[in-house]
Amino acid sequence: MQLKLTPEQLGKISPIIDKTAVQLKRMRRDTAWRAHEVILGAHREMAANLTDEQRLKLRQIDDRHRGQLHGRALPDPTPGPSASP
Repeated sequence: MQLKLTPEQLGKISPIIDKTAVQLKRMRRDTAWRAHEVILGAHREMAANLTDEQRLKLRQIDDRHRGQLHGRALPDPTPGPSASP
């Protein structure tokens, strides 16, 4: 490590790093959910102006993207007990 921390310093700093990692993970998860919801809302609005065939195509695009999200395991934005700092 570049800082060459003493064992005592490492003991004090490690919890800070761990807490920060949890906070950043939560921020990424929440941002992903918000982006997902914004896109779905836009698609709902767009659908009102599309033909049945176009709506079907849009739904297929949504389904494909949803499948990709499941592959990345987009977690539920509601923090569970283990996500508490």
